[in-house]
Amino acid sequence: MLADWLDEQGGKDNQFRADFIRTHCRLAREEPWAPAWRTLNAHWFKLEEKVSQLALKDKLPWVKHLKGRVRAWYFERGLIGELTLYSKRFVAEGALVLRARPDSRGEVRDAELHAGRGETGSAVRVPAPGADRAASTSTNSRLKDADLNRLGASPHSRDVRFLGLGSDNPLTKAALPKLLKALPLLSEFNFRSNRQFRDGHAKELAKCPEFARVTVLDLTNAALQADGVVALVSSPHATALSVLRLAPEREYERIMRMPACNSPVIAKKG
Repeated sequence: MLADWLDEQGGKDNQFRADFIRTHCRLAREEPWAPAWRTLNAHWFKLEEKVSQLALKDKLPWVKHLKGRVRAWYFERGLIGELTLYSKRFVAEGALVLRARPDSRGEVRDAELHAGRGETGSAVRVPAPGADRAASTSTNSRLKDADLNRLGASPHSRDVRFLGLGSDNPLTKAALPKLLKALPLLSEFNFRSNRQFRDGHAKELAKCPEFARVTVLDLTNAALQADGVVALVSSPHATALSVLRLAPEREYERIMRMPACNSPVIAKKG
């Protein structure tokens, strides 16, 4: 509908943005690697490259309200769906950033916080007004228990439902039950490629009563062994668990997801 409206307004800029939105929407609906998908994908990459170039030159009007506030933004269906900003910036003016609408028909859904220089910390996605789910993620942030305790104590984290602690995050087995108790809506965990996640972590998680609300647990390429898997699936609290991922990710699956996923545009420094 927004693409149609932009076409009706006329002008090269509106037509380009309409094409950008419409192509991204169609690409997400097509079966990956099908002939129609390949055609759309080729066109999408040309559009995406132009958008990135315009953004880096400060000539993309769709993101002017984000200049100087965010490190990067990600497009979903041709609209800004996710922001990346440093934790200090979020604390200073997070509400302003999240409430800023890219246009009258769209809104930012999530924000992702990254630790800046000298900061230990996670990337935390916090929902914009009207978001249907909150998310928190951190990858290679080297989060320890004290960092997760601060995350759990933050008033900005109360609505977090998804938490990603993949790769290099050396938390102890005691951290996860505490986090579940501190975040009452948390129901999805992602520990993809976290080699610190071992059987002891799984066993502590399985014993936690709050594990009963966890619906998704991604342990792909984690250091889990058979005992840990048995503890999880036999836990009396695993009643809501509907997705448990253990197998290594295949390369072609990763490639297939890339074009239809969010597309980052990195803002210029300063």
